[in-house]
Amino acid sequence: MLYCSNSNCSNPFTPDNNKFCIKCRQILTPLFRNRFRVIRLLGEGGFSRTYEARDADRIDEPFSLKKIQKVVIAILEMRLFINAIAK
Repeated sequence: MLYCSNSNCSNPFTPDNNKFCIKCRQILTPLFRNRFRVIRLLGEGGFSRTYEARDADRIDEPFSLKKIQKVVIAILEMRLFINAIAK
């Protein structure tokens, strides 16, 4: 399976023989960030998705990859800024 890196894609998994995402038509790459091969979705919540993946730089060592939505990062940065001003 290939993984679509478009964070707004509603179905990010596409069979290996495709060049484009079957849902959003974005160009696919076999490795996420030129290093990680996503195997399957393990779970998802309101702000993130967790995947089973393999690290190509470590001889396909299995691990989990968590993708946090950009909105969450912005909220956390805003809270840090507000806390810094309050002190």
